[in-house]
Amino acid sequence: MKYYRNYFLLLSFIFVFAVFFAEAATESATVATRSSEKCPQVAAQDNGNSTKKIVTTKRIKKTGTKNKAARRKSRSQLARPRTAPATAKATARKYRPLYARSLDELQGPLPEIIYTEISRLRQTHHLLNTDDISIHIHDLSKNETVVNIKADRIRNAASLIKPFVMLTVYDLAQQNRICLTDTVENQIYKMITISHNESTNGLIRLIGNGSTYRGLELINATIKKYGFRDTYLVEAIPQGGRTYRNRTSAYDMSEFFRKLYSRTLVSPYYSQKMIDILLNNKVHRIETPTLVQDGVPVADKTGYVRGTNGDCGIVFLRNIKHNASDYVVSIIIENPYRPQEGWGKQKTAVIRHLSNLIYSYFRQQV
Repeated sequence: MKYYRNYFLLLSFIFVFAVFFAEAATESATVATRSSEKCPQVAAQDNGNSTKKIVTTKRIKKTGTKNKAARRKSRSQLARPRTAPATAKATARKYRPLYARSLDELQGPLPEIIYTEISRLRQTHHLLNTDDISIHIHDLSKNETVVNIKADRIRNAASLIKPFVMLTVYDLAQQNRICLTDTVENQIYKMITISHNESTNGLIRLIGNGSTYRGLELINATIKKYGFRDTYLVEAIPQGGRTYRNRTSAYDMSEFFRKLYSRTLVSPYYSQKMIDILLNNKVHRIETPTLVQDGVPVADKTGYVRGTNGDCGIVFLRNIKHNASDYVVSIIIENPYRPQEGWGKQKTAVIRHLSNLIYSYFRQQV
C-alpha cells in the first residue's frame, strides 16, 4: 500500500511539472509572437521621412492622458540631447596645446598648412619618425575633397569598425530581418557613445543569428553593398580590446560620414538616427574644447588600440555660421612598433591640434 501511495505522489509531481512547463512554453511562444509582430511596426517608421520620431518597443497601455504622456516619453528615450552644454563640457576637460601658435595666422591652402604642421610635429617629436598618418578632409558644401594624405592606406580599424556594425543592424532592420527592441537600441547606443566592446560583440552575434562568424560575413556584405572599398572585419573584439586584424582607411571613414550626411545610408530616417547617436559620442579627439566652447556639434567615432589612434566624423560648422561649410575629417595615426607608455595620449594631442587648425581654416573661409 505504501508503494502505491509513493507511486501516486510521484505521478502527481510529474503532472504538476508538466503543466508548469507547458504554460511557460506557451507564454514564451506568445511573447515571441508579439515581438515578431512589433518588428513591422518599427520598420514601418521608415518611409523616407527623416522627421518621424523614434518608436521604441516598450509596451504602454493606450488609455488615459497620463499614459499618452508616458508613450511620448518612451518615444523620446533614445533621442538623447544632441550636444552637452558647452561650458560644462569645456571645463571638464583641459588640454595643453602642443606649442604656442596663433590659429589666426593660417595662410595658404589647407593641404599646405597640414603638410607644414606635420613637418613641425615631427621636428618637435610629437610625431615619431615611425608614426604614419592618414588624413582625409571633405568639404560637404562644395562636395569635394580638400586634403588627401595617404587616405587610401589600409589601417588597423580598432573601434572604427563600430559605425559599420551599426549600419548593418539598421540595414537589416529596414529589411525586417532584425527587430529593434529597447535592448538592441541600447546596445547600439553604448557601442557608439562609450565604445562598449561587449555590446559590439553582442550585436555581431545578433546580426549572425547567434553566430559571430556569420555576423562578420553579413557586416562585410553590407560594407560592400554601400561601396566601401578598404574596410573589412575578420574578428569580433577580443577580451581586453586588443583587436589588430580588422581593417579600414581614412578614405572609407570619410566616405561613411559623407554618405551619412547626404542621408544615403539605409534611408534618410536611419541616416539621421545614426547621426543623432554619433552626436552623443563621449570620447573625442576632433571635437576639441575650442569646438565645444563655440557650440559646434560633432558626430564622430574614435578608434584606439596600442599602435593606432584615430578619430573620424562630421563637423557641423554651419550650426554656428550659416554661410560656412560643414566638413568631414578623418585622421588615423599608426605605428607598426606599437609604442607603449604615453604614445596614445601624445597622438590624441596631435589629432586635437590638427583638428583645431582645420576648424580655424574653415571658419576663415567665409
